[in-house]
Amino acid sequence: EKLPALVRSRLTSLMLRLYVDRDPQTSKPQVLYTRTWSKVVPEESDMQEDKDFVATLPVCTTGFTDLSAFLLQELPFLGGAKGKDGAPSLNLLPTYGQLELIAAQVEMSDMLVDFGFFTVNRDSVHADFAEVRQLFTSMFTIVDTTGGAPPAPSKKREALMLVALRSSALQLILRIFNLRA
Repeated sequence: EKLPALVRSRLTSLMLRLYVDRDPQTSKPQVLYTRTWSKVVPEESDMQEDKDFVATLPVCTTGFTDLSAFLLQELPFLGGAKGKDGAPSLNLLPTYGQLELIAAQVEMSDMLVDFGFFTVNRDSVHADFAEVRQLFTSMFTIVDTTGGAPPAPSKKREALMLVALRSSALQLILRIFNLRA
């Protein structure tokens, strides 16, 4: 919390690129129960070939539970941006660093949702979506536009980034809506 929001956002983006968006994490496809795939033939893959050289990449052994918990804890605070009443809000034109931090957190959350880290037993009938509900609430806080002031001419960069951030949050909300168990 002592580091500026811009530095924290760059570290979050770096963590996403170096550790989260790497093998062995893969996207978990949505399960569609309306189709029957009875004649699917598995294809050969390059991953199944024997190779002499195997690169060692850092792998998270905790399943990113600490990162997921951290994101669920930090996202509701919106990088320190506050509204008129002192509650977390993006409606009083937050700083560029705060917006970039939130954008990096939203991107990281989107990737973790895609990899299935926010759901427990996602493929079963009794899937647990408690963490996804918390994430859902945070995304609606980002999208909230009530009481927003028009941006000053000197704040156009922040206003454009805020639009892009809200668009990313809406895309994540749509991804959450499409989660099926």
